[in-house]
Amino acid sequence: MKTELKKKQERSIVNYSLSILNCLLLAAVILVSCPGCSKEDDPAQTPALSVSPNSLTFTSIGGTETFDITASNTNWTVTSDREWVTVSPASGNANALITLTVEESAAKTARKAAITVTGTGDVTTQTIEIIQQGGLSAFTPVTGILGGPPATGVRGAPLTLTGSALPAGATNRAITWSVKNNGGITASISGGNTLNSNAGTPKTTVVVTATIVNGLGTGSNFVQDYSIELAASKAKGK
Repeated sequence: MKTELKKKQERSIVNYSLSILNCLLLAAVILVSCPGCSKEDDPAQTPALSVSPNSLTFTSIGGTETFDITASNTNWTVTSDREWVTVSPASGNANALITLTVEESAAKTARKAAITVTGTGDVTTQTIEIIQQGGLSAFTPVTGILGGPPATGVRGAPLTLTGSALPAGATNRAITWSVKNNGGITASISGGNTLNSNAGTPKTTVVVTATIVNGLGTGSNFVQDYSIELAASKAKGK
C-alpha cells in the first residue's frame, strides 16, 4: 500500500513540474510574439521629428535665419525647393540648429520657397514656409521737381519755396531746403520752406538747394539748385 501511495506522490510531483514547465514555455512564447512587448515599440526607441518655427520671412535684402530640429531615433535630411535658399547642415540624427541663407531679391513682388525635413522611420515630414518680400525694382527714384520756388523776390520779404517731387509715385519725396549761396547778404531757411533775408541794397542773387534724401536710391540723394534774384529794398526805419 505504501508503494502505491509513493507512486501517486511521484506522479503528482511530475505533473506539477510539467505544469510549471508549460507555464514557463507559454510565457516565453508570449514575450517573443507580443508586439507590445518588443524593444522596437519601447517609447524610448520610437522615432520622432519636429521643427520650429514653421515659417520665416525675409526682406528683399535676404540674409540668414535659423530654425530648430528636434529629433530622436531618426536620420533626418533638409532640402530646399528653390536655389536662392540654402541650408546648413543638410542632414543629421539628433537635435540641431539649422541655418538658412536667402539671396538678395531683385523681383518687384514677394516670392516663396519651401524647406522640407524628412526622417527615417515612421515620422511625419516637416515643412517650413519661406517668404521673401519684394526686391529692389520696387523702388521708384525721383526724376525731377515740379514747380519750384519763385525766380524773383524782394530783400527782407519772406519767400515761400515751393515744389513737389516727380513722379508722384516716387519712393522718397520729402524736400529739404537749404541756402547754398547767400549772395553776400543774410539769408536763411525757417519753417522748412521759407527763405528769409535782410532788407537793404543792392539787389542780389541767392542760390537755394532742394534735397530729397535717398531720392535716387539708398545712399544717393536727389539734389537741385535754384537761383532767386532778390530786388533791393529799404531797411526798416530808414
